[in-house]
Amino acid sequence: MKKIFILTLMLIVFFVPSYNVMAAKQSKTKNDAFWENYIFYHIIGNGEVEAIAIDKDYAEAKGYCDPDSSGKSKKKVAFTYPATIKHDGKTYKLTRLPDYRSSDYFEKHDLKIIPNKGQSFNYFSLKLNRQIDDGNGWPLNYLNAVTKITIPDTMEYIGTGSLAQCYSLEEVDFAKKYDYLTFGDYVFVSNKLKSIKIPEGTYKLGTMALGIIPDISFPKSLKKIGDYVVSAYTDKISIATGNPKFKITDGILYSKDGSVLYSASANAPKNIVISSKVREIRSCAFTKANIKTVTFKNKFISRIPSGAFADCKKLTEVKGLKEIKRIDYAAFAGCSKLKSIGNPKVLYGVSKAAFWDTKKPAIKLYGKAKMNKYAYEKPELGSEE
Repeated sequence: MKKIFILTLMLIVFFVPSYNVMAAKQSKTKNDAFWENYIFYHIIGNGEVEAIAIDKDYAEAKGYCDPDSSGKSKKKVAFTYPATIKHDGKTYKLTRLPDYRSSDYFEKHDLKIIPNKGQSFNYFSLKLNRQIDDGNGWPLNYLNAVTKITIPDTMEYIGTGSLAQCYSLEEVDFAKKYDYLTFGDYVFVSNKLKSIKIPEGTYKLGTMALGIIPDISFPKSLKKIGDYVVSAYTDKISIATGNPKFKITDGILYSKDGSVLYSASANAPKNIVISSKVREIRSCAFTKANIKTVTFKNKFISRIPSGAFADCKKLTEVKGLKEIKRIDYAAFAGCSKLKSIGNPKVLYGVSKAAFWDTKKPAIKLYGKAKMNKYAYEKPELGSEE
C-alpha cells in the first residue's frame, strides 16, 4: 500500500500542469473559500476559517513537502499555522484543521482497531471535504518534510488525520493555553514525535489521536478520551494534578472512579488483575500489551470489546469471567498462546475474527447463542462483516 501511495503522489506531480511558484494564487476568492499566502482557506462563519491546502510548488520550494519519498527530511524545516489571515480587507481567525476522511473500506471495517508500530495508514485515503481550487493544492497533512509545526492559540479543532503522515515531524509547539480545543481521530499517526504535552484548554482526544508517541502528558482540562490514545508503545504517561476525569494506576488509564478501563501503557504489569469496580473496558485496551494472564474480579463484565487483547503474543490465560454478553471483533486476535478464557457459564455470542490466530480455546455458548462462523479466521481485505 505504501508503494501505491507514493506512486499516486508521483502521478499528481507529473501529470498536473506546473506553473511558476511566484505566480501562484496568493490572493484569490472562490465562493466561500480563498487563497492567501499560498494557503487555501474555507470560510466557516463568524470571521473564522479552516486551513484546507497548501500550494504544491510553493510547498516544495520551501521544503515543506517531498512528493517523491516518505518525507525523509535532511534539514530542520518549520511550519507555522497563522493565527489570523487578512483577505480582501477582512481579518479571519484560523480555528480549524479539517477532517481528512478515510476510504469507504476503512470506514466500513474494523481493521483500524489493530494498529501496528510505525503503521503509515497508506490505505487511509485522505480526501478533502471540499474541492481544492484548480487542483493546485496539497492537503496540509502532506507536510511530510516538516520537522516542527506551530499551532496558534486561535485553534479550536484539529481534525481527523489532519497531521497524519507528517513523517519527519519531531516537535509540535502549542500555545500555553487554549479556550477550547479538541482533537479528532488519528491526528498524529506516523511521525517522529518522542513526546507530547497536550495543552491546557484541551477538552477531547479522539481515537488513536496521538499515534504511538512514547511520552504523553495530559492536561487538567481534559474531559474525554477515545480508544487507544494510550497504547503499549507509551513508555511514560502523566496527568496534570486536579484532572477530575482520569487517573493512572499501575500503568493503566482509568476513569477517575475506576469504572472504565481505557488502555494500558508499556508499564502495565504482566499479570493483570481487573478490579471489580470496572464496568467497561474500551476497545484496544490491551492491544499488543506484554501481558501473560488476566484475572477479572467482576465476574459479570458485559462484553470483551473489539481488539481488547489483540496481538497479546504472551497471553496464555483469562480467568474470573462468569457471564459475558459478547466477545467482539478481534478481541483476542493474534493471541497465539491463549489456552483458556475461563470457560464462562454464560456466553451469548462471539463475533467474526474474535479468536483468529489462537489455539482455539474451548468455548461454551448459552442456549441459542451463536458463534460467527469466521470467529477463528483472519478477515480478508474486502470481505464483508
